[in-house]
Amino acid sequence: LEVLGPNAKEYYNMSSAPINVFYRSLVVNLSHPVHSIDSSENRIILGTSDGHLLLYLLTEEKYGLEKKKDLGKGLKPVHNLHLFNTLESVLALCNFSLVLMSFPDLETLPLKFSFLNRRITHFSVSPFNSIGIQLEKSILICELRGTEIVALRDVQFQTIPRGFEWSGKSKLLVALQNNYSFV
Repeated sequence: LEVLGPNAKEYYNMSSAPINVFYRSLVVNLSHPVHSIDSSENRIILGTSDGHLLLYLLTEEKYGLEKKKDLGKGLKPVHNLHLFNTLESVLALCNFSLVLMSFPDLETLPLKFSFLNRRITHFSVSPFNSIGIQLEKSILICELRGTEIVALRDVQFQTIPRGFEWSGKSKLLVALQNNYSFV
């Protein structure tokens, strides 16, 4: 286990407790590569480059494919995945649109979102379940309320952000063409 960066020692203190690592060959003869991944307790969910979700059960006693779902977006990659443990749902980004599903059965839920028909290029979820959703030159700060994504704030940029991730409880680190910004 390695933590990189100039201040890594401030953020990470190596414990003397052993780290148990075990390897399992989960995916055999996968026809399309894995494009995204997330996990929850004893399950791993994979998004493939052809628009499928693969849900695997992973325990020391039993492991293997539990469920496979075609998102119905054609042969488009699943760009992002996020499991909401407390809400028992999963959010996926495929073909520039969001899909909300129940977890672990992966049944599609009717997602309500005022920008649903706009091109969504990225999303990121904070540790407190705030959602940042990128729409071209803006990032919407939202929250999931049941099956509705409620926009709380729209942050505009002069250029299209290259990417963003949450940093702590309420800050976004946004990568712009020539620099990084905190929002």
